[in-house]
Amino acid sequence: MRSSSVLIVAFSMGLSVGCDTPSAAEIPEGPASAAPAPIDAIDTLGVALPSSLTCVSDPLGDTTDVLRVQIAATADGGSVTLQRGPQFWSHGGVWTEPRATDVRDVQVTDGRIVQADGMGLDIALTLDGDVLRGTLVDDQCYQRVETSLTCWNDLELFGSPWAGVPGALDATFDWSTGTCVDGDGNPALNDVPIEVVRETGQGACADLRGEALNGADYSGPDLSGWNLVGARLDGARLFFAQLDYASLNGAKLADLEFGYATITGSIDANTELPDACETQTSPWSGSSASCVQ
Repeated sequence: MRSSSVLIVAFSMGLSVGCDTPSAAEIPEGPASAAPAPIDAIDTLGVALPSSLTCVSDPLGDTTDVLRVQIAATADGGSVTLQRGPQFWSHGGVWTEPRATDVRDVQVTDGRIVQADGMGLDIALTLDGDVLRGTLVDDQCYQRVETSLTCWNDLELFGSPWAGVPGALDATFDWSTGTCVDGDGNPALNDVPIEVVRETGQGACADLRGEALNGADYSGPDLSGWNLVGARLDGARLFFAQLDYASLNGAKLADLEFGYATITGSIDANTELPDACETQTSPWSGSSASCVQ
């Protein structure tokens, strides 16, 4: 992980002025956002904010709902899109229908993103390694929401071999050895926040030791298709949930704590599994594991 520098960026905008605004469950669907463009004007401390950010909040109140926030810039301003929904979209194979989104046009002014017609929503972010963390406060006359945010730019964080972008994460999985290494071939792991892994399913070479994979959602969420090749999961927890169709080549799961849960996925000779697992090998699909406890 790279050393952290500090970037403070504030977003201030209103859901609308007055008490006639709809509740979160009644937010109308907004128009599609314009294509992102660079917003180098947001450079208050010498580090420009990415032109687009994906953000997810901590669970809201005593629910397992989260707030998802998309921040994008356009040539003449930008937009912020808000959507409240479950932390995991599928439970027991049943998908939840996405809720309506709320899209606001914003202006870029003096290093800030501001909605011109009011106040109410305030987001402050600090650069923390390869992601941005901060707080979101939505103070309305009828309700107040205050929560933490984790934000990232997909291309900058994960890179793209097709676009020739390496990404910020140093460790990659060496399929020939079944281990994670940095650019110099030394053993390495990525410090990927669990919030990012839950949203993207991308946890290759991630250090997830001690993390609660399904958070506090014990209603049978489906953690499907996660890429956990080379990941460290010592002391990680999975209870009342399914981790299915995962890529577990080289993953270290021997000390994973799990119960009332299932784990299935591809494995190799370097995968370390809990005792409650069965393995099988197919000439077409290779080796796989199934764990039930």
